[in-house]
Amino acid sequence: STRNFFFAGEALAAENPSSVHGALQSGLDCAQLILEDATEGPEDILVIGAGVSGAGTAQALASADHSVTVLEARARVGGRIFSLDDEKTLDAWGCSVEQGANWVHDTSASDVATRLSDLGVAHVPFEYTRSVRSEDGTGIVDRMDVKRGNNAANELVKRAVQEAKEDEQDISVAQALTRARGQQDPHVDLYLRSELIAEFGANADEMGAWYGLEEGTEGDDVLVVGGYGKLVTALLADIPTRLECPVSSIDTSGDKVVVTTRDGEQVSADRVVVTVPLGVLKAQAVAFTPPLPATHSDAIAGLGFGALEKLWLRFDEQWWSNETQWWTSLENDAQDGFQWFAPFAEAETPFPVLLGIVGSVRA
Repeated sequence: STRNFFFAGEALAAENPSSVHGALQSGLDCAQLILEDATEGPEDILVIGAGVSGAGTAQALASADHSVTVLEARARVGGRIFSLDDEKTLDAWGCSVEQGANWVHDTSASDVATRLSDLGVAHVPFEYTRSVRSEDGTGIVDRMDVKRGNNAANELVKRAVQEAKEDEQDISVAQALTRARGQQDPHVDLYLRSELIAEFGANADEMGAWYGLEEGTEGDDVLVVGGYGKLVTALLADIPTRLECPVSSIDTSGDKVVVTTRDGEQVSADRVVVTVPLGVLKAQAVAFTPPLPATHSDAIAGLGFGALEKLWLRFDEQWWSNETQWWTSLENDAQDGFQWFAPFAEAETPFPVLLGIVGSVRA
């Protein structure tokens, strides 16, 4: 029988999950599956969610002459790409204020940076050189010591995780480190309180040792300063998109897919692509008929996600040096620290701007 129901999104990315380019590629891969199956002419296809994955899916299908409609619960497109880049914001900050995704990771792994350049969206190189500072901004660890300590911590954490992978059941990263006697190492403590939480938005006791620390591709990163949201807007430029249209149920049991919105409207199509956030699926906010297979529901229940909050600060005068673009601000009584990023001098913004990120329980 013809397959009429698909999932896409960053959590489903075969490579580079938890990234914009992973989410986009997942959407493009999903569209390709449909194109290979839809051999009898144009079809009506619904895409649920107007994030970058849904936008990529919709654009690829519409380019192949399918009739595509996007249903989005929010009052805007973009999903976790959320740019404040209106004229008022640009005048006040000198750059777009990104409330969601900010980086393009590993520019060689995708064409996202090229797409942004083609759209005239500014982005600047980001160097992962780091310093560590106390609450009052004083440097407390030499930059080279940070690098050496971080390398040592990485090796110890990798060894602890590798040993844990030999177990029959997964344990947390914290348990693996305790067993490897690495938890008391000051370099490991700094790694856990800073880089780990900033990268994953979770503490070591929340992350599984088997898969929790898997990295995406490594390469040059850039920070978007000209409006990341323009990427999604461009993908959806010619596609009917209904905002403030949350979906309550999806029925794929008949000849046509029937999607019911929260206000009771029913929309039918030949196929549906679901790209809603994992949290929506975990909350069972969308009812599926027939119910999802156990493999799907178990994966949804078992997969977690971190929490990150961003804090944008603008100053009249720059009081920090440009020696590093990234520093960790540690508080003596805290389990983790703020990560501060200062790459905006590269963007030649007219105002000194800092971007702060904090994760896990403090977010």
